[in-house]
Amino acid sequence: MFEAAAELDIAPDMVEELYQGAYDNDEDFAYQLADELGLLPEGYSWPNSYIDWCAATRDLMMDCGESGGYYFRTAY
Repeated sequence: MFEAAAELDIAPDMVEELYQGAYDNDEDFAYQLADELGLLPEGYSWPNSYIDWCAATRDLMMDCGESGGYYFRTAY
């Protein structure tokens, strides 16, 4: 995790604060974040099946960085 943070030019003292988790891909990260923020209604496939996850992920990744599957907030 610390090597991934270094690749993203994150200062060692900021790693724990900015770390968002490890995910297989950007879309999994975006979906999990939306779920954690309570933006996805439980038990419904709608509207999840209509959300353009590629576009949502692209916008989210403007403020985040990934290295080796580790995700960090990079806009701070």
